[in-house]
Order: sequence, then structure tokens, then C-alpha cells
Amino acid sequence: MYFMHSIFEGINWDKFDLYCYSIRPVTQVQELYPNIQWKYIHSAINTDELKNIIQSDGIDILFDLAGHTAEDRLDVFVKRAAPIQISYCAYPNTTGVLNMDYHIVDRYTDSDGISPGPGGIIRPSTQKYYTEKLLFMDNCFLSCTPYVNTLPDIVQEPCQKNGYLTIGTFNKLNKINEKVVAIWETIMEKCPTIRLVMKSKDFTTPEIKKRFMDMWKNKELFNRITILDFSVTNSLHLLEYNNIDLALDTFPYSGTCTTCDALTMGVPVITLFDSERQYHVQNVSSSILFNAGLSEFICFSEEEYINKVIHYANNSTELHNIKNNVREKFINTICDNKKFVREFEEKMIQVYNELDM
Repeated sequence: MYFMHSIFEGINWDKFDLYCYSIRPVTQVQELYPNIQWKYIHSAINTDELKNIIQSDGIDILFDLAGHTAEDRLDVFVKRAAPIQISYCAYPNTTGVLNMDYHIVDRYTDSDGISPGPGGIIRPSTQKYYTEKLLFMDNCFLSCTPYVNTLPDIVQEPCQKNGYLTIGTFNKLNKINEKVVAIWETIMEKCPTIRLVMKSKDFTTPEIKKRFMDMWKNKELFNRITILDFSVTNSLHLLEYNNIDLALDTFPYSGTCTTCDALTMGVPVITLFDSERQYHVQNVSSSILFNAGLSEFICFSEEEYINKVIHYANNSTELHNIKNNVREKFINTICDNKKFVREFEEKMIQVYNELDM
């Protein structure tokens, strides 16, 4: 819903009808968007039955928002339930489904082999990674609505009162691997005052927590690592970002929601752009930062990633009073829902017209 709200809220109802097929009851969401035709498609509905429902509704463009995740319904896409079928947002890689026509990206997450990307460089096309045809948005491929009502309060950077830099990551633990931990170890060893704050509901499982701790070779660093408790509400979760100065992104699977959360709370995100393989899944944070005008926090090598954090650890005054500026840039760009939806509508009309041709 972070990324669907803009479309649900801002779609031009004179040009589009919108149907949503949900595998779970969504009463609260239905109340928020009464113009949408909501249909509950429980697991007992088989492929052909669901295909018939979709076709009886006269759907022209069918979106998959699950990919290869739990309870997906890629089966109906295999059976060609709609004339145009598009993979979007929730699953970053190709579905491998030959009847999936498009995958929505932008020129920072991916490359068409023609248009300049980061740094004005023309990169090799990333089409080879997909069975779908890449559909490029001109700006960021997503728009975020991090908080529908009032944005949570942000406080001064911890480094102002502590006198040292606090780094952190709230990404899922399955995005954290031994290489990422080794880089974080290097940073902490070179900066003896730096603190690391971590948070993930995965830590509530002792075996997973132990597996994470075992990745660290220097156990003495645990004295400077704080693991926060799991928050029961999103508003409380966002407020936890007030405990860190810099958010550290993961790789080769970067954050999406977590990156948006950090920027919502004014916390810069240090990310590593994949300029070698050009993997979409690693470059989502870079796209968000580029499009938000925050490219100074993007790194193009592991060495630069390490050195950038060390730089801020030794020059933390550069981060003083930065939070409001980071939030403002993010809200005015990635959260500009109207601008995003207008372009999204144009792309949908484009692919529809191409079908008619």
C-alpha cells in the first residue's frame, strides 16, 4: 500500500476503471477507496475460475503485484487472463512467465542501452534479465505514500548530542550476508566511536538471531551494537529512525520500504549502486536517491561505501540539521503522487494503444 496508494487515490476515473482482486479480505482498504471494484479471490478459486472472473469484468490491463512470493496467482497470467499483463513493484525480478508482457522499471534501476543513466553513463541494456519487455518510467518507477495522515515528528541528529555517529539498518535479515557484515565490521573497526543500531522482527527468532551474530568475526564489536525491539505499529517503527544518523543499505538486495522509511524520517541512506551487473534488485535505493536529489549518498564501489561512512564519522557536523532537508526532498519528489500518476496513466494508455495497433 506504500506504493499503491498514489494510484488508488489519484487515478483519473474519467479514463480508467479499477478492479482489485485480493487473496485476503480487505475491508479497511475498501472503505478508503470506494471507487474501486474489490473482489476477494480465496484459494478455493482455481485458475480457470479466476480467469473467467477477470475476463467477465472486461479487464484490459492486468497487474501482478506478487511475483514469486507467498500466495501468488501467476497461474492466471500463464493462462493469459487479460490482453495486457504487467509485473509491477512487489517483486523486483522477472517472473519468467512468457505471457507477462511488461515489467515496470526506470533508467536508474535498469538500462535500455540507449539513455544515459547515473553519472550520464550509457550502460548495457538490462533486458537480458527479463522475459517481460521493460517499460521505462521517465522518473522513479514508484511513488511512495509513507504516511497517509500526519508525518511523524523528527528530532535532531543523534550525533549532535552524542558526539559520535550512529549508523543503522532496519532491513530484513535475509538481505544481510557475510560480505555486508564484513564491510560493516571494517567501518566499525576503523571508527572506534561509531555505534550500530539494528532492528528486524527476524531477531525475535533465536536461531535467526544467532545466525546473524555468527557472521561477525570481531565479537568485541557487539558492545557497540544495539538491537531494538520489534514495533507493533508503523508509527512507532518510523519514530525509531530518530535513533540513527545514517542508514546503511544492504546489497545485492537493497531496501525499498526501508529506504523510503528512512528518508521519510530525514535519515540519509548510504547505498551501493551495482554498476557491474546492473541488477535491478540492488539499484532500487539508488533510483529513489537519484530521483530525490540525494545522489551524494550513492556509492559506486565497496571502498567508496566504507569511506563515505568513515567520512561522516569523522565529520559528523556535516549531518547537523540535515534531516528536514532530506525529508523535504523525498516528499517533494518520490512522494509527488500527482506527477507520478499522470505519467503512469500515460504509460498505460501507450501500451493499450500499441495493442490496438
